[in-house]
Amino acid sequence: KTKLPRPNQPTLCKQSVLGDYFPRKLKEIINSTDICSRANHRPISGARTEPTNRNNPSHPRQERGDLSSRSTTHRTKTMAYHPPKLGKYVQTSMWGHIPLHASVHQDIIGDDEIFGHDMETIDNVTTFRIMVQNPNGINPNINNQELSASLSTCFSQCISLIGLPETNVEWQRYSNLEGMRNLLKKQWDGSALQTSTSSEKFTEGYKPGGTLTAVCGAHWASKVTNKGADPTGMGRWSFITTKGVGDILVTFITAYRVCLTTAMAAGEKTAYQQQHRIWQGKFPNLPNNPRRQFILDLQLFITKMQELGHDIVLMLDANEDITNRTGGIYPVSEIGGQDTSFHAEGVQHDGTLVTLMANCHLTDILAQQHPQDRYPATYIRGSKRLDFILVSIRLVGTIIRSGLMKFHTFFYGDHKAAYIDMNAKAVWGQATFEFVRPKGRGLQMQDPRVVDKYNEALRKQLTYHNLYNKTANLRGPAMEAIWTVGLSQEYEKIDRLLIESAIYAERSITKRYSTTKEWSPKLDIAVNTLRYWRLRLKQDRNIRVSPGNILRHLKGASLDQLECSNIRSREGIVSKLREAIKAMYNLGKQHVELRQSYLEGVAEAIVIKRLERGNHSKSKILEFTEKQVKALQERESTRRTFAKLRYCLRRNQGAGLHRLDIPDRTCRID
Repeated sequence: KTKLPRPNQPTLCKQSVLGDYFPRKLKEIINSTDICSRANHRPISGARTEPTNRNNPSHPRQERGDLSSRSTTHRTKTMAYHPPKLGKYVQTSMWGHIPLHASVHQDIIGDDEIFGHDMETIDNVTTFRIMVQNPNGINPNINNQELSASLSTCFSQCISLIGLPETNVEWQRYSNLEGMRNLLKKQWDGSALQTSTSSEKFTEGYKPGGTLTAVCGAHWASKVTNKGADPTGMGRWSFITTKGVGDILVTFITAYRVCLTTAMAAGEKTAYQQQHRIWQGKFPNLPNNPRRQFILDLQLFITKMQELGHDIVLMLDANEDITNRTGGIYPVSEIGGQDTSFHAEGVQHDGTLVTLMANCHLTDILAQQHPQDRYPATYIRGSKRLDFILVSIRLVGTIIRSGLMKFHTFFYGDHKAAYIDMNAKAVWGQATFEFVRPKGRGLQMQDPRVVDKYNEALRKQLTYHNLYNKTANLRGPAMEAIWTVGLSQEYEKIDRLLIESAIYAERSITKRYSTTKEWSPKLDIAVNTLRYWRLRLKQDRNIRVSPGNILRHLKGASLDQLECSNIRSREGIVSKLREAIKAMYNLGKQHVELRQSYLEGVAEAIVIKRLERGNHSKSKILEFTEKQVKALQERESTRRTFAKLRYCLRRNQGAGLHRLDIPDRTCRID
């Protein structure tokens, strides 16, 4: 397939431009077919839809411009599913900023279609969005661009909780956990991560099975009170518990059930065999069926949580179709009456998911909102729905919308992503507020060159917005006490522009520090150069990249924009990236010398600024410069010493509130 060049400024609201993103062969089919005809989407009668408020912010940290450009009509679509006529078309990647709702005629792609409600632009503070998808394995390495791009897509679509069954990762290795935490930090200002894997230790990073549950966003992570994994050591599920007003507790569980097979047919390292061996070691005389035991143990776990007052949201790849099936009421109990075994037994239990749902009073929210006789296949090589989001009865009324997305929408696995949107206030009994973290001052007064650069940047902004003349026009009415409502509005507008100009000037001169290397301008340029070419390579691979980030790193690296834009081939970009990596590592080895050279330049600038009004000899200037360099070096040494002291004294304290003094009003002061 030949790749088409991406347009410089795609206009997503025009359907004619969407074709520029697709491969040539599919584009020809699209041009001959009405891909977005409303007649192709027959809504289900009585289906629930929600109005969309376009004025709501879509995310506390980022505006979703790609979704805000949609049409305001028919923004929520509930589509009936029809069996495919021409077979499946598998979407292999995402192009540019295509909205997730852009769908192709069902006759072309069959099961690869959005089912249920489409993802709407939401307020990430009032709506809690849950997404579950079996990725068929991930690689939690900080340099994994594919996983980073998937998490970036989750961030742009305001996903608040990510559930990943079958991560295929040995989570007992610290490097894997730390890599996943760092990937989450790159996207969200705060998160809560919980993984699960079997107690068997693998020497390699790949390990079949396992799950991941992550609450994304500091304002959501602040609700987390507990988290854990499958207590039996089989690694079949992970969970995170959140707390609301009063006694409200909501537990989110991500679970993976092994495929239908036998111990003879399953591979030695498969999740089935891992669970089979663990059970055999614990109960050698009892029947060994990992699929049935999964249902029994999970039912026991959920029942215990519900007895403690927890509402449940169960997200799982069940590897079972429950369409048009009903379950019986078969309670379970712990094996042998032991409260510490965490394994359940039930002689009459049939080991099906529908029976678990009946006993735990869980509702399949997709089937409840979109009743059908047949649902799209959620497995790319299957014909049935295997992935579910099940909720407790109280939470059914809090679900705003639900749906199934296309294959490869978020993660590049072989399962579709399922999602639900929940009303946060109805779930937890209170509104959720965005966290506003304290921000350090970017402008520092030690270096006169930086101060001059800040003043110059601020002057340009004030001149550009013509604030000098605007303030002069307000001075006359203020002195004459002739003030109107219109002048008050103009004054507020000028004040807002002044603040924004000062922030812009501060950002233009703010240094970005590293915890391992001493900062210097040359090293900063090398890092920005490396980041620029990495983003260019991602862009060449059709991974979504913000143009603002590319321009920011281009300016930070002091590169020539015309010269860089002329390098368009993959080979040229890779060559520049290799040069940038080599230059950064070479300069990184010299970071101490570069810092010393920078301090000497700062000292010289300070001396020149102080002695600029008098005639001083070169020897006098040199003497003052040496003294200033020595003072700066002592300041640097003191700063490092106090940083070590702060780390030692506060290493066991979190960043939040750890002490609260309340005055005793009953105490009398003599």
